Amino acid sequence: MNEGRWLQVGGAGGILFVVLQFGFSLVGASGEPPFDASAKDWLTSYRNSHDLFLAVPYVAGLPLLGFVLFVCALHVKLRVAGNSEHVPSIAVLLFGGVAAAMLLASIGSGAAALLRVGHGLDESGASTLSGLANEFFVMSWFAIGGLLLGAGLGAVSSHTLPTWLGWSGSVIGLGSVAAVAGQLTAFWLIPFWLFYAWVVAVSVALIRGARSTPMPS
Repeated sequence: MNEGRWLQVGGAGGILFVVLQFGFSLVGASGEPPFDASAKDWLTSYRNSHDLFLAVPYVAGLPLLGFVLFVCALHVKLRVAGNSEHVPSIAVLLFGGVAAAMLLASIGSGAAALLRVGHGLDESGASTLSGLANEFFVMSWFAIGGLLLGAGLGAVSSHTLPTWLGWSGSVIGLGSVAAVAGQLTAFWLIPFWLFYAWVVAVSVALIRGARSTPMPS
């Protein structure tokens, strides 16, 4: 596929990522304990959700396929032909990969707890696995912040994306990093949802920009 087609695929992947994540977040958040819930609460939650242990990895992991396509397309978009300064585009690719890996690790930890229900999972095990799942998720905010900062600064300097997307991405990126310190408060939800909105806006820009990308001769 040519570059324009990849930008369209990445833009569609970004929108798919947000739609699926938004939907699954609304469904899953209703019965999931808070980060600092007791071990007993987490064990009860895992027991109540045990029948979903086969579906959870697929349902939670599928959106990340769209996210990876989005990151790759954004990396391609930020590369400026003839410009030796590729740091922002490389940062987007690296931080995006790390974020996806951390989110997959978070999903895997939660799925492991569901799998062990009825096979020796006690409060201690539930506490450990829930702690791993939550902190992998929280630490992914550092990577998401790096992705946003790289994309934001790259967009501002290269003008490959609208300037407002560059500056807003940088601000949301700083908020994502700061949210790690406020993980036990509602503050983390602000950059979390703003990140989703930013991904949709950039995805639309990628799809529109693909139409003006010259076809290879």
